[in-house]
Amino acid sequence: MLSSCTVTRTGSVMTALWMCVLVIATLNAKGGDCLSNVKLAVIPPAVQLGQSVRLACDYDLDGGRLYTIKFYRGRYEFYRYTQTPKGPPSTKVFALPFATVDLSHSNSTQVVLTNVGFPMSGNLTCEVTTENPGMTMAQAGATMTVVALPRSPPRLWTQYERYEIGDTLLANCTAPPSTPPSQLTFQINNRTVPSLASTFYTAANQEQWSTLSIHVALEPRHFRAGRLALQCVASLPAGFAVKSETRELGVKPAEPVPERVTSASTLLVQSHALLLVVLAVLAMAR
Repeated sequence: MLSSCTVTRTGSVMTALWMCVLVIATLNAKGGDCLSNVKLAVIPPAVQLGQSVRLACDYDLDGGRLYTIKFYRGRYEFYRYTQTPKGPPSTKVFALPFATVDLSHSNSTQVVLTNVGFPMSGNLTCEVTTENPGMTMAQAGATMTVVALPRSPPRLWTQYERYEIGDTLLANCTAPPSTPPSQLTFQINNRTVPSLASTFYTAANQEQWSTLSIHVALEPRHFRAGRLALQCVASLPAGFAVKSETRELGVKPAEPVPERVTSASTLLVQSHALLLVVLAVLAMAR
């Protein structure tokens, strides 16, 4: 009897434990359904120094009620939107030394920043909190890069003005200061030429300028109908690119061929010969 009773009690305890696990799992599932698909988009992901950027936070409440949405740069909160059942939504801005929050275009799904500075480059986060009835919180992150484009196109230098097959093309490209420094590439007839990595130098204002050289033995594949067009491209994040002028370095002209020169004495000899032929023909006609 004792053994039978023990088994019965043990079975009851196990059943109760399984029911508790199912209840907890169900509650967690319901809580998770209240907030999902949190995403943060930085538009554009690379913004020019002093320009504006939009941080769009997308999410699905799934029947829950939004409580707050917060935006961070690193660990620093700079914008908060709060929505309570007892009053209108409210916003709070925490001062940013390197950007300004445009409240007129910021709401529960986005923040617009103007006059963006270099220190804003880095990790950004949006944090969404809902009530239904307990609190559920989820985050999403994205990266932003602040760039300063070169003030002018890259400068291109070549050793010679004209080249032909078998020559060695020696060229250098230098891009004005930018942040981050430009990645340089050479193109011959719009095709990228393999080269070493760019070299960077830091200017007084911490901007960096770039330089790159190539040393190429020219082959027939480098020419198109005798044409060799050389260009340098300075590239920055998010598709920013500045191109140099195009240098036309086509095949060198061949050595000039002297024109045939006919002297006056030669013309006289030819005239006399022609006259003799005419006289001979006339004599035979008689």
